[in-house]
Amino acid sequence: MAEWVVKYVGHKVSKVRWRPQLAGSIDPSDIFASGSWDDVVNRVCIWRFPATAKAADEEGLNEPELVCAQTGPADIMDLVFLNRDHLACALSDGSVAVFSYKEAAGTLSHVRDWKKVHGQKDLPSPCTSLGVLAGSANVVSGGEDGRLNILRLDDQRPYATIATADSSTITGLDCSIPSEVLASSSNGMLKVWDLRKPPSKPARILAIESGDYTSINGVSRHPNQPNLVVLGCCDGSLCFWDLRQEKMPASLCHAHTLDVWEAKFHRSYPDQLFTCCQDGSLWHWDASSVEGSGQRSSWLSGAIACGKVDIVNHLPHNTLSVNSCDIESRHLVCGTDGEAIFVIMDLNLN
Repeated sequence: MAEWVVKYVGHKVSKVRWRPQLAGSIDPSDIFASGSWDDVVNRVCIWRFPATAKAADEEGLNEPELVCAQTGPADIMDLVFLNRDHLACALSDGSVAVFSYKEAAGTLSHVRDWKKVHGQKDLPSPCTSLGVLAGSANVVSGGEDGRLNILRLDDQRPYATIATADSSTITGLDCSIPSEVLASSSNGMLKVWDLRKPPSKPARILAIESGDYTSINGVSRHPNQPNLVVLGCCDGSLCFWDLRQEKMPASLCHAHTLDVWEAKFHRSYPDQLFTCCQDGSLWHWDASSVEGSGQRSSWLSGAIACGKVDIVNHLPHNTLSVNSCDIESRHLVCGTDGEAIFVIMDLNLN
């Protein structure tokens, strides 16, 4: 079992995100960001934690170290690093804010915001999800109003808007393929938008048809096989979808007991998947022993739906919602409604 450390932060943690690794470096990132929610004053924080347990021991650190923070009244709904120096935040008042992180000075400063780009003029809707368009620093925002915006740092207004992208809340975005946006929604749909074409309708629509209402809470794309995505659902299930097959998911796995808030593949070890849930669990899925067929991923095999995959719950005694998780090298970070941030160190990755 991997070791873990905990930092009690005094506020509910809505999101955690590792800062991107320095290009060309073999050293993993030792900086991550967190956001809070459900408080009178909410915070965006930058934390430092050494990249290995050995380094943490050498520095005498047994918990993440706060580097800097910014405060505001709105809940932090999502976080995304645009690059190593800029962090974008989705806010519950319908706005998107961008902060600049200066590592040498250890400061976090506000550089840009787009006020209330979600909702109507006098009735803002929360901005619920963010993405970064591949190959750029342009932000894509999705909201409770079903709208998609493309935002440029050098433009005070949205560069482009799809006002009726969905009839329900956009819950997750993936923009890792150039000119393509995947948008999951609370009505159980995954829409694929091709930004090279007129935005009158999505290029493809995929819908979970399980007989019961199934909201999708987020979407994550496989790092090596862009046709493969995983969806975390409100009934605790994971849906693995081959985007080349639109009619139905390749595999539907009934896993957790409550909402799966996030599901993420490891970037370097794609046979490893991490999920966090409202029931307080943080699962590490290891499919390295599952055989695929030909070019077919192990995640698309029937063995996943049948439960033939190794699973470890890294927080077996936690009962409050784990709202967010992120993986960097062999360190897994997560934030909870128990006002705590956990770092699970030196994970066993095959």
